[in-house]
Amino acid sequence: YFSRGLEMSAGRPSDYLLYSNRSAAFCQLGDYQRAFQDAEMVIKMKPEWPKGYSRRAQALQLMHKYHEAITTYIDGLHLESDNELMM
Repeated sequence: YFSRGLEMSAGRPSDYLLYSNRSAAFCQLGDYQRAFQDAEMVIKMKPEWPKGYSRRAQALQLMHKYHEAITTYIDGLHLESDNELMM
């Protein structure tokens, strides 16, 4: 459904939400590379939104790229230091 929503939205500013939700869905399906790619889109579209960083870090962690995941969590904490998703 998230992919269909992205097809229909044609570049709306709120697309970052669809990419974020699809990233989470891909993680649940075990498709961590696609989850990472969608998280990258979230950060590109809305770099001030910490959740994009948590999505990216989660995908990296599940791909066993722990150093990159930690760095990404730290980047997200710089945006919102009390964000529980980053701790």
